[in-house]
Amino acid sequence: MTNMKIYSGGQKLIATILYISIVISLIMTIGSVIWAVLDVLMARGKTELFLSWSFGIQIAIVGTVLAALFFLLIIFYGLFKRGMTVILKIIFKPRELEERYRHRTGVRIIAGLLMISLFAIILGIVFAVFYEFIIAILGGTEFTVSGVLENLSGGQIALIISVSYLLINGLAFALIFLWFNGYGLILKMLYTLEEED
Repeated sequence: MTNMKIYSGGQKLIATILYISIVISLIMTIGSVIWAVLDVLMARGKTELFLSWSFGIQIAIVGTVLAALFFLLIIFYGLFKRGMTVILKIIFKPRELEERYRHRTGVRIIAGLLMISLFAIILGIVFAVFYEFIIAILGGTEFTVSGVLENLSGGQIALIISVSYLLINGLAFALIFLWFNGYGLILKMLYTLEEED
């Protein structure tokens, strides 16, 4: 097991926020998949059907939904320490060359600006792909919120929102990984170039 004392409080906070955010997005995705499947099976009248059943069946259905939710929460709570350890190991690898370039402000500024440029490229590509995906769902019409609401059921909208949230978590994870490990990679490249001289 990894010694958690080697990580700073800020690193643990980042890992905790990422883990909780991923858990929330996974629970949202599971719920919205179930909702979308129910929309396929019965497009309209689910609420009226639910209300037409006896009070005991309604309580049983609500109890089943809550039991599934709490079961998922127990699983994710049990995996919390392991999940945090995995996130910490992936994102916060030790950087050997950082001490050598600690007092070279120009190197740090250029490396930071390069990282910001890479972030802009990645975010631009993601937003372009997401926009084209939404346009394809709408059948090539102009993107409007009312257009999305007209063409999709509630379950499909919830599924798109939850999968988007899951993708945003993946993107945040990748960008945080790139920020902390990309800087080390840039320093390695710079060290290699300086050693060749």
